[in-house]
Amino acid sequence: MQSPGISTIESTLKKRMNMHITILGITVLSLLIALIINRMFFLRGIIHIGLGTVLVISIEWGYLWLKKQPVSFKQYELWVQPINTALLIALLTPVRATYTVLILAVVFTYLSKYIMQWLFQRQIINPIVLGLIGSQLLLGQRLNISETFLSLFEGQLSDFSYWQLLFGLYEGFSISSTVFIFLAFAAGYLIISKAIDSMIFTHTMVHLIVWTVLIALLTSLSFPVVFNMIWLGPAAFTLVFLIPDMPSTPEIKESRIIYAFLVVWVYVFFRIQFGLIPAAFFSLAISQLVMWITERFFTRTHKHYQKMIVAIMIVLYALIILRLLVA
Repeated sequence: MQSPGISTIESTLKKRMNMHITILGITVLSLLIALIINRMFFLRGIIHIGLGTVLVISIEWGYLWLKKQPVSFKQYELWVQPINTALLIALLTPVRATYTVLILAVVFTYLSKYIMQWLFQRQIINPIVLGLIGSQLLLGQRLNISETFLSLFEGQLSDFSYWQLLFGLYEGFSISSTVFIFLAFAAGYLIISKAIDSMIFTHTMVHLIVWTVLIALLTSLSFPVVFNMIWLGPAAFTLVFLIPDMPSTPEIKESRIIYAFLVVWVYVFFRIQFGLIPAAFFSLAISQLVMWITERFFTRTHKHYQKMIVAIMIVLYALIILRLLVA
């Protein structure tokens, strides 16, 4: 039997600082890449980050002022989480989109955060994800495929080398493009510092790899096309910074196994079946909600349940392989 881990204020702050260092790192790197690619792209990235940060800090300050709590800008650690929120929203908002998209994403994020805190006393779904989904649903026409990097790859993926993909030397979905080599180092650092859930990250990575291989081998789609559909866009970035983010992930071990399994399956279904670019956001919101409901029926973890869950996943994968072979 294993009970959920206990977080102290000190350990939570340390995790937030480690996440903060990593997000700042990828932000600076993203801006440097943007400067190399396109100066206007770089300027829009600066504006996105600055606007997002000002909005978030203003909302946080206004909330504390309404509650008549003291506000101090001298203690930087008090503003680490808000700045993290602002940077993540800016990095995951298409830089070619209008600034209205970014503003709405911030507003929806904080509405979601305060509503969940009021109703449930915790974040059952990552509010950043809900903010991005909200802006997508309201302004979907302004976030179409032509405004993201995917338009560069549809039908012409061969024009770009994997070195360009690896180092993010292309105009990406976000300011960050998708710097795979940095994301790999970032994931390692966050796992070692225990800022993200290593179990969820590992299981999610394995499921994504399995899906990529299965679809490439058992369908008419080539590997570059499958890679484009599953890994590019917000998917890889979300895998590192949002899917294993502890405040909104399951606490019980069995739930973490199911969660990683579910989020990838829903993501692949939405992305391939419907061609939904921000499929990672929708799958993440659905999976976190489902796991929050599921955890109401579990209190502790047990090895017997873990073996049963793994067996069910193997059977489901076998059925999917059979279906792909028959098709």
